[in-house]
Amino acid sequence: MAACEQMLLHGQAQFLLCHRHPAVEVPLPRDDFQFLVVGHDRLIALTGVDEQGQPRWRPGHGGEISYLGYSPDSGIGRIVESLASPQHARSTRRPVLTSHLAAALLPMVRSGDGLAWLPRSLVQAEMEAGQDIPLEICLFRSVAPLSGAADAFWQVLQSRG
Repeated sequence: MAACEQMLLHGQAQFLLCHRHPAVEVPLPRDDFQFLVVGHDRLIALTGVDEQGQPRWRPGHGGEISYLGYSPDSGIGRIVESLASPQHARSTRRPVLTSHLAAALLPMVRSGDGLAWLPRSLVQAEMEAGQDIPLEICLFRSVAPLSGAADAFWQVLQSRG
């Protein structure tokens, strides 16, 4: 995420599609960038699979469980660090493994190696219930003029609200 933000800041990309939570600041200057909410998702705390192969969710789990976290440069990592409750291993425990990507943590959760906050869109087919953190999926762009095609794309999205 940090590398993608830098690309957008330096004009090396026209758009950045990412997860966002309104309570967590995105490090893009508000005067220079704008965004549209183009979808919604949720982060769900999962700890493995049960006997039927369904993912488990453990609210306030009191026993020891490994925490599978996100690296500091990860957008989802910023959200989890800011919003997840301490019983879900936020900042009170060091992760046993970190990744930039939720997709890299999913196989470890499936094999029961620890707890990770994963986007519902990634595990929706496997999930039935659980505590979650609501997210917006946002498309950011510079307020500077875009190319004709990029501006037309932005206008279409903006008109759809």
